[in-house]
Amino acid sequence: MCAELTKSESSLNFHLDGESQIDAKLLSRIINDFAELTQCAAKDIDHEAYLKMNVTAFENGSFNIAFSAVCEIARNLFTPDNIALASNILDTVKSYFEIKKFLKGKHPETVNEKSNNKIEIINSDGSKIITDKTAANIIYNTKIDNLTVNIANAVAENNPLGGFSIATKESSAEFKKEDISSIGMPIAVEESMCKRSLIDAVLTIKKPDFISSSAWEFIFNEKNIRARINDDIFMKKIHNGEITLKAFDYLNAQLEILVDLDEKNQPIDSTAKYTVTQVKGDVQHKNSDFTQTEIDL
Repeated sequence: MCAELTKSESSLNFHLDGESQIDAKLLSRIINDFAELTQCAAKDIDHEAYLKMNVTAFENGSFNIAFSAVCEIARNLFTPDNIALASNILDTVKSYFEIKKFLKGKHPETVNEKSNNKIEIINSDGSKIITDKTAANIIYNTKIDNLTVNIANAVAENNPLGGFSIATKESSAEFKKEDISSIGMPIAVEESMCKRSLIDAVLTIKKPDFISSSAWEFIFNEKNIRARINDDIFMKKIHNGEITLKAFDYLNAQLEILVDLDEKNQPIDSTAKYTVTQVKGDVQHKNSDFTQTEIDL
């Protein structure tokens, strides 16, 4: 019998300065990027939760997009933290933009871990903010960073002189014209802090996820790893049941590896984070001479 599910729900309002109309294609891009950004936040907070993002209303008076997030959770897991799951996800999305505004287009000078899953970020001016650890992932996750860049650039395209604001049930934040240029610049990866590489890899499938977007387990270079798959086309085929998996099946994939470096610029053991950025073809059987090549970024 399937576990009984219950829902965690919350809302977010994205308000653009300017006229109460917007180009249809531009609007579509903003909605799509917000949906992906919310999925990224959901994965980092609870990769087992099922999240659905809805657009609930458009309101006049400049231009306002109202989003709602619905998370489904097994009733026996419905703890106080899970009750607030949807709200925490949307607050994390708002925090992504606040961090980008705070950094003013530059890499942080220092990132310090605090208690209770908090992170202290010090910017190039020496100013400090404390945020949730999951929100601080924008510093290291290029996909999250790129999505905020896309949204900022769309805002500038809609109204070069205006900004935007984001309001959740818990709080709100305003981003003016001068903030848009900072948010619209990608955060550079600091080589003294971490090393990012892309490799062409053979990933033997150990444990897939046919329902949600949580990390898969693979065998890579004779060791077990967990990696999320950010190839939407491939994942759509998996979720639609278009691809059947068998024992010893594998993927030819582009794999992103992010490894923390110590003060001597050497990789720190057990800090590697893996993301499949592209699946080359569909699932393969064990009969290929596919090789691996590495590209340092």
